[in-house]
Amino acid sequence: MVLIYSHGCVACERARPVTMQALSDINNSTTIKVNYVEYVDTSKEGLEYIDRYHLNGVPGMVINGNTVIGSDEFEGDRGVVYNLIIQKIKDANQYKVPVTIDRTIIRDPSNASMLIVSNTIRNEGNETVILSFSDGEGNGINVIAGKASWEGAIQPGNSVSLAYNATVSGDIDRTQSPEITYLDTEGSHVIVMPEDTVPPVYRFDVLTLLAAGVIAGFNPCIIAILIFISAEVASATGNKWDVMLNVLVFCLGILVVYLLIGAGLFEAVSFIPWLSDYLEYAVIIIILALAAYSFLNAYQRYSGKAPGAATRSLIASVKPLYTKYRLAGSFLLGGLFGMVKMPCAGGIYLAILSKIVLSKEVISGAFYLLVFDFGVILPVLALGLLLALGFGAERMEKIRSRHAVLLHILNGSILVLLAAGFFFNII
Repeated sequence: MVLIYSHGCVACERARPVTMQALSDINNSTTIKVNYVEYVDTSKEGLEYIDRYHLNGVPGMVINGNTVIGSDEFEGDRGVVYNLIIQKIKDANQYKVPVTIDRTIIRDPSNASMLIVSNTIRNEGNETVILSFSDGEGNGINVIAGKASWEGAIQPGNSVSLAYNATVSGDIDRTQSPEITYLDTEGSHVIVMPEDTVPPVYRFDVLTLLAAGVIAGFNPCIIAILIFISAEVASATGNKWDVMLNVLVFCLGILVVYLLIGAGLFEAVSFIPWLSDYLEYAVIIIILALAAYSFLNAYQRYSGKAPGAATRSLIASVKPLYTKYRLAGSFLLGGLFGMVKMPCAGGIYLAILSKIVLSKEVISGAFYLLVFDFGVILPVLALGLLLALGFGAERMEKIRSRHAVLLHILNGSILVLLAAGFFFNII
């Protein structure tokens, strides 16, 4: 409940005590809880309320953003005004707003300074509403094409869809608040939607993404699995190209799982839009947790308590499949690795994926994911080729063991830097 008043206004001074009495009685005798605010008519907020709700004088009162008590209604007997306020509060509490609006804002993939805004206005009530909608202009946003405003009637159960393109100037990060004024049998109402966040511009360099993928692909976990694939296939067929084929299928398994994770996150954010508001914070926490995991692995290996139970268990679970279905086993091993061993290689992937999801550029985002995923499998393919060409598995295992601590420390350090870059808005 908002009361708009003016300094030195006698009617306003009379309105305040009866308002406070009604407010106290409502809060004490009913389950309705009222938040009360006062604004002077010359303040920014007061002027906005006067303009938005077409108040023709003070005192003026707006209840629940829908019900208005004008200055002329405050001129009556104190008891009449008291009963009016009580009744208006109860009516406002029971009133269900029939008008809803769905709004989406994305950057134009071909022009980062252009926004594509879509609004869908629905009448979910039981009667026709006469409606006026306005959106778009102001706050550094300039509509250049499409419809940002509309007036007309919407039948129960029907909707109106509006879309427009707008340019964004400067470092604008919030849109104007869309406003709906509508008329039904309960009277005239105004709905002011909250401001939306302007999608930030995320630019991705292909070579940087590829390099990040290569860094993520170098880890001891993958090397251990490649040694297993090489030994199993070589002992069964003795053909070096069979080894390479199984490595390729293993990479395909990783690629499919990573793409499914990316598609799942895209779908989750589109289905539950508010997730995007917390995604970056969640990613920072997850990346720091993965960094701690990498440092723990490095410490355990340095102290002689080398972890690896998860990798050994992963290999053991798929090994029986290799007796008959080596290619299927390699694909399954790659898929399982992508899920179970995400802490080994997934931190950088998750960081980049979150930025792509927040950019809401699905088509270009899928391309960027492919570039990164290709970078992940490049070192895997290189190591697989070495094994296929006769590079000894025992020799590779010695190299893996010798540099495992360094690899885990490097991975953890990169993740800490990523988290810091996210937190300070450098990345």
